[in-house]
Amino acid sequence: MGIKMKEKMGNEQFVEEKPKKTTKKTSRYTVLLIPDSTDHSKTFELTFDHILRLIVAVIAVMIVLISLLVSFVLKNYRLEHDNSKQLEIDSLNAQIEKLQDEKADLYEEVVSLTGVVAKKQENERKIEQEMSEAALPTGYPVTGYALIVQDPTSETGESVKGRVVFNTIIGTAVVASGDATVSLKMDDNVFGTQIVLDHGNGYKSIYRCSGSVKTAVGEEVKRGEVLFVITEEDSLFAYEIVRNGEAVEALDMMDIQG
Repeated sequence: MGIKMKEKMGNEQFVEEKPKKTTKKTSRYTVLLIPDSTDHSKTFELTFDHILRLIVAVIAVMIVLISLLVSFVLKNYRLEHDNSKQLEIDSLNAQIEKLQDEKADLYEEVVSLTGVVAKKQENERKIEQEMSEAALPTGYPVTGYALIVQDPTSETGESVKGRVVFNTIIGTAVVASGDATVSLKMDDNVFGTQIVLDHGNGYKSIYRCSGSVKTAVGEEVKRGEVLFVITEEDSLFAYEIVRNGEAVEALDMMDIQG
């Protein structure tokens, strides 16, 4: 700030000198466009503001383009991800359908095997039942002619409960009344020979006869297998059944036919 002295009317006065205002000049740029032919050359001026606005616009356009590009990439990524997921889902669905088919096949096999097992078990039960029935001494112990008569031991008081005595002829066969094992063979004071069959189910059948013995101790015999053959006319054959050591009525268990 400068101060000048100014004389007026003989008096000295001090006058403050004001600073001069500076005007900001705008930078301008002249652009000359020269075509291939020099007939029509053009020029135009650009200011710094114009250039700044142009740069901002370019940046804005680039940001928009980058945003669109990123959005496009993300969209494609999502589509590829979704397609991958869909492929996995389709693959899992195919595996589930295959497993369901295999389950159905296995179920059919199980049903078939269950039927086979049930049939086998039923057959085994039938076989066991047949074997059990075959081991019961329910068969008729004589083949051929036989007449039931009074027990000769009843007169001496030695008769056995449930005993059946037959009168037979030569050639008559005394047979096993059920499947069993020959457990005893011994002499009998009244009838000649005694054979005991163990049927393995608590039952034992006892045969007393004077005929020709056709079996031995330890042998397994089937129902209807010959134990004795009568060799004398009017021979007596005694038959008894014991269950768990107790005598039972033999006639009640015989399957008498004819």
